[in-house]
Amino acid sequence: MSAESINLFHSGLEKAFERLGKQNIELKECQYEAVKAVVVGRKDIFCVLPAGYGKSLIYQLLPFVFDAYLGRENTNSTGNSVIVISPLNALMVDQITKLKKHMDVSVLKASREATSPKHSMRSERGSIYHQIAHPNQIIFAHPEALLEDKKMFQNILKSKSYQDSVKAIVIDEAHLVEEWKSFRPCYAKIGMLTSIFSKIPFLAMTVTATLQMKKDITTSLGLIDPKHIEISPDRPNIFFSSLPRPDRGDDKLQPILTPLIAELKVKRLDFPLTLVYGNLQVIGECFLFASNMLGPLQYEPVQSSKHSANRLFTQFHAQYPEHERERIIQDLVSGQSKLRLLFVTVAFGIGVDVHDIRRIIHIGVPRTIEEYFQEAGRCGRDGLPASSTIYYNSYDLASSRNISPPMKELVTVADKCKREIILDYFGYKVANWIKPEHTCCDFHQQKCSCDDCVLSSAAEMLENADSGVLDPYVINDPDYMEAVEERSLSLTTKQKDLLKAYLLNYRQFLHGYGKSCVGNVGLFTGFSLELVDTIIAHASELTSLDEVKAKLPLFDDVVASVIFEILRSIKNT
Repeated sequence: MSAESINLFHSGLEKAFERLGKQNIELKECQYEAVKAVVVGRKDIFCVLPAGYGKSLIYQLLPFVFDAYLGRENTNSTGNSVIVISPLNALMVDQITKLKKHMDVSVLKASREATSPKHSMRSERGSIYHQIAHPNQIIFAHPEALLEDKKMFQNILKSKSYQDSVKAIVIDEAHLVEEWKSFRPCYAKIGMLTSIFSKIPFLAMTVTATLQMKKDITTSLGLIDPKHIEISPDRPNIFFSSLPRPDRGDDKLQPILTPLIAELKVKRLDFPLTLVYGNLQVIGECFLFASNMLGPLQYEPVQSSKHSANRLFTQFHAQYPEHERERIIQDLVSGQSKLRLLFVTVAFGIGVDVHDIRRIIHIGVPRTIEEYFQEAGRCGRDGLPASSTIYYNSYDLASSRNISPPMKELVTVADKCKREIILDYFGYKVANWIKPEHTCCDFHQQKCSCDDCVLSSAAEMLENADSGVLDPYVINDPDYMEAVEERSLSLTTKQKDLLKAYLLNYRQFLHGYGKSCVGNVGLFTGFSLELVDTIIAHASELTSLDEVKAKLPLFDDVVASVIFEILRSIKNT
């Protein structure tokens, strides 16, 4: 590799950053190596890089770098092109929203994101074959759009225009080549493109892949001696946990949703952006529950028109109107959305780059660790603390659902680090952990003895010394419990059980974002585990927000407000 080649390459990078409006960005090592290997080395590449690392920037740079490197930079020509095979409309919308001001982009969509007997292809505007006769700088395409349309495959892609202009083919979310080959058979046929573009590099990119999966994907795509560029998929800023949930009853979602919606009701636009994953039935029930619980308060501002754009929560799935899905993505990416809580299926998660998602909640268990970690990786992409929680029951783990053994272990094993289980599955080890243990996962949360956790216990004792505050330890005295039993008669046994579940779930929601990664939850809010029992024992006395603030050792007013909303919801059941 000559000095002249490297100088040309570096000049191309500078011009690419200028055209993309990213002059102040410095490439990370793996990004640099990937772009250089494609442009200068013309090698097939297999990139395994964590969510939030900046994989999309790699292919966004390529057309501009190729223009400069090959001496084809010309303001009157679209120059060189890159085809990006992308799985979902939501991901395409996300990328187009970010790129349309800086470069020419076209989109080739299948009529459905899965194959259909009656298949058609369309673009964003105009006659499809007329518009794509000359390739734009980046062409986003469903694999079905390239491989099932005979005219596209046999004429357009083989045309001189495409053969001269297309300099690389990118397979984004490359793990789907194996995971979706039955669901969307065209994913198993992407390797056919090597017969048309035999002299250009292919770039496979994904967040996670086991050693065997990398071998299978390499074979399926027909990659030739690919250069592997990868780093550990660990996301140290994400707190991992799992909790059991009811497996029967019409109200089996209430323990999860009630504290969540109560928090949304109090915080509104300050509610940490949260995704709740589930199947279509679950997210439909979640949406209805949220609507019923919030009523007219579901819109922001409260007196605004009852329009979906004003709602604080939404659902997102493949059957949802496409124009609504595109609006949701565009608003979230632009930072102009009022949405704070989204009930979603996998149709949302793959590749959508929203940086400030703080919490991922799974109601039900993903089938594999790959699937789970892809979805959990949607949170905390800005590097700030985030959390991922799985709620599971016996049905979720039933043998008929084909949950992989490693995924069952992740969910059910209580005496092992969740981060260790995840990384070991992908062939990596946990790096030296320099943060407090309680910021890692629920296993380490229970055994953490950092200064914050020790101080938390001391702070609770000092707060409880105030004569106006209920002592959470005295409730362990049988005589005391008998004395307060009469005052607790207003709550039925079922209500007490629900209240405990609501409070424990809400406390869990406080882990893994904001201050909770700096100090223990009990330390920064006063919301200790012992306090849960205190609230249950004195629920009948806590009849107003002022009573909650006066009688409970809480020093976070927002937490106090959410607890009061939970109490109100219990008394209304």
